[in-house]
Amino acid sequence: MQHKKSGFTLLELMVTIAIVGILAAIALPSMSSLLEDDRAEGFTFELKRNFMYARAQATVNDESVVVCPLVSVTSQSTCTNTWNSLNIAVFVDINSNLIFDPANDIMLRSMDIITANNKNDLFVHSESSAAVSFDGQGRIPNSQLGNLTFCPNGDNDQSITLNLSASGRVRNTGHDSSITCS
Repeated sequence: MQHKKSGFTLLELMVTIAIVGILAAIALPSMSSLLEDDRAEGFTFELKRNFMYARAQATVNDESVVVCPLVSVTSQSTCTNTWNSLNIAVFVDINSNLIFDPANDIMLRSMDIITANNKNDLFVHSESSAAVSFDGQGRIPNSQLGNLTFCPNGDNDQSITLNLSASGRVRNTGHDSSITCS
């Protein structure tokens, strides 16, 4: 009596592996796009959280709180309009001069440089403002209103925009095709 053996032959196994390889090759490009979307959402979520924290601190303590890029978060440093290459700091600006001075001002928190791992990331502010400051009522001056857009790898397709309103509200407006990543 003959028993039928179950299992794969070598040829069947090689064909199955080839098909899985082809499907993986097709799926990987869309996976990298998914990872870029996730990275952009993560960064803008963290930034929005810092804006909300700054606004809350400004209203609770009735003082000026600034969010801006700084060359140094430990020594005296002026807010600069280079959002994509410096640490983004949140600090209490005692004399409202947009300069962090550790002798007078209070550093609340800071975010790492966004381009540390990817030199092609861009962060575009629609206004050429070096800082966003919240007054004691949580409002933002008109000169600092606008959009902040994060463009992973300088790509418009994965960009995410945060909108700053005069009331101090920061909204995630998602992808805004009217803003060019450049």
